[in-house]
Amino acid sequence: MKILTITIVCLVSLLSSIAAVGQQDGVPPFSIADVHEVDTVDLLTLVPTLNISVQSKPGPIPFNYTLTSQQVCYQYVPDPSHPTAYILCGTDWFTGVPSGLVASSSVSQATGSNWCTGNNGLAWYTYYTHWVIKSKDGLDVHPVDPNLAIYNCGGPTSFTTTTTDGSALTLSVSLNVSTGVQTVTITSAHGESITSYTGGPSTKTVTDPNGNTATMNGNLFTDSLGVQTLTANEGPYSYSGSYQWYDTSNTLKQIAMAAGAPIQKSVPLWCADHTGSAQYTPVGQVLFPDGTFIGLTLEATGRVQSFTLRLVERLRMDMALLIIAFITWWVRSIRPA
Repeated sequence: MKILTITIVCLVSLLSSIAAVGQQDGVPPFSIADVHEVDTVDLLTLVPTLNISVQSKPGPIPFNYTLTSQQVCYQYVPDPSHPTAYILCGTDWFTGVPSGLVASSSVSQATGSNWCTGNNGLAWYTYYTHWVIKSKDGLDVHPVDPNLAIYNCGGPTSFTTTTTDGSALTLSVSLNVSTGVQTVTITSAHGESITSYTGGPSTKTVTDPNGNTATMNGNLFTDSLGVQTLTANEGPYSYSGSYQWYDTSNTLKQIAMAAGAPIQKSVPLWCADHTGSAQYTPVGQVLFPDGTFIGLTLEATGRVQSFTLRLVERLRMDMALLIIAFITWWVRSIRPA
C-alpha cells in the first residue's frame, strides 16, 4: 500500500534549523507538498521538482549537496495584439545546491544615481538599494528596509540591518568605493554567518559561533576540517555535469549526468500565431559510483514523462548476482566428486 506523505512547509520550519536556510526543494514557504524519494510535488501548483542527494557529511558545519531540477510550465503570449497563448513546459537542468547559508545570497534589486563629487570628480555615481536575502532558487526571499542603500558618492558606504519578515537574519553590506567590491555578510539567529563578495573574490566563507569555517571557492567545497569535500563541475550543457569527491580510502567517486534521447520541442516564435520546433537534449540519466542510475524521460512538450528510481536498478543488479550465485552453486552441487 502506498502511503501519501504530506509535508507542510512554512517559513517557521525553514528557519528553525540553520541547515534549512536557503534550501531549494521546489516548494515555496506557506505551501504543502507531496514528498517522495526523488520528486516533490507542490500541491498548490502541481509543479514537480526532482531532488537527488549527492553528498551528506557531518561535522562542526554539516555539509549537504543536492542536485535539483524544477519542472517549469507557464503560459506565453508572444504578441498582445494577436493573443495566441502557448503553454511551455520544461525541466531546467539540474543545479547543485549546498545546504545552509552557502545557498543564500543578498542582492540589490534597484539602483539609482546621484550627482556629486567622488573619485572621478563631479559626476553621476551609482547607489544600490532595495536589498533582499534570497535562496538560490528564489523561492525564499527575505526583505530588509527598502530605504537602506550604499553609495559610491554622497551617502553611506555600508549598513547593517535585520530582515523585516521575522526570519531574524542580519544583513551587513559594505562598498569599497576605490575598487567597487561589495562585501556581504548574512548572519542567522543561531550565529552562523556567510561572507561573500560582488566584484571581488569568488570565495564564500561560512563561520559558526565556535569559529569553525567552511568555504566554497568557485566549484570547490572545503569542509570545516580543511578537507576538500566536493568538486562540482556543472558543465556547459544540462547533461554534462559531474560531481567528484574522494572517499575515506582516498578513492575518487563521481556522480555524473548522461544525455537522454533528443526530443523535438515546440517553441513559440516572435511572429504571432506561429510556432517553431527545436531539438533539445535533456538529462537522461544520473549515474552513481556503484553502477546504479536514476533515469528520466520527457514528453515532446517538455513535461516529465517518467523516471526510474535508483533502487529498482539496484534490486535488478542484486537479483542478477543472486541468480549467478545460485547457478554456480547448482553446477558445483551436481558435478561428480
